Amino acid sequence: MIASEIARRTARRLGPLAALALAATLTLAGCGGEETKLGEEAAPAGPLPVAEAGTTVNLYFPSTAGLLVPEEREVEPTDDPEVRIRQVLEGLLAGPDEPGRVPPLPEGIRLTYARLNREGIAYVDLVAPEQAEPPSSGSLDEMLTVYSVVDTVLLNVGEARAVVLLWNGRQRKSFAGHLDTARPLVANPDLVALPPAEKAGAGG
Repeated sequence: MIASEIARRTARRLGPLAALALAATLTLAGCGGEETKLGEEAAPAGPLPVAEAGTTVNLYFPSTAGLLVPEEREVEPTDDPEVRIRQVLEGLLAGPDEPGRVPPLPEGIRLTYARLNREGIAYVDLVAPEQAEPPSSGSLDEMLTVYSVVDTVLLNVGEARAVVLLWNGRQRKSFAGHLDTARPLVANPDLVALPPAEKAGAGG
């Protein structure tokens, strides 16, 4: 139900190509800790709001309301997209500053690898040497964890169009057994909570 609803909402928002790519990532299957080779390239997600090359970025944290909530941070200016990926993900892993938001991953997990290829695919390696498996969770928590990382990269780095998520150097079929992570993942802004002003406009 969650997968089909997200796909329908995204189809209205991003268009058919992006919705098709998202639906592929939302295949609920009990694939546990299986691993796979790097997946195929993702379909373009279409135009998305991305941060400028300045010093303000938005980190997308899971919230107690079951959505991703942006939190502004100041970072050093850079024209290097790989440096920007590292900046935003290190900030994300450090955790939120404001109430109502929760860290996407437990303390001790760190980023060791962030690369962007010519096709705009960002490869991100999250490492916890003493944890062979990613943290276990339900399907909604897994989705918020994964897209906290994916949206934080893609909505802050204009050169990136999809994210390959690695754990301890390997791409997995699923991060925690529910969400398909065997291919590059496109952004899912439909999981992002609207600011109060936008909510009021949508309701009126």
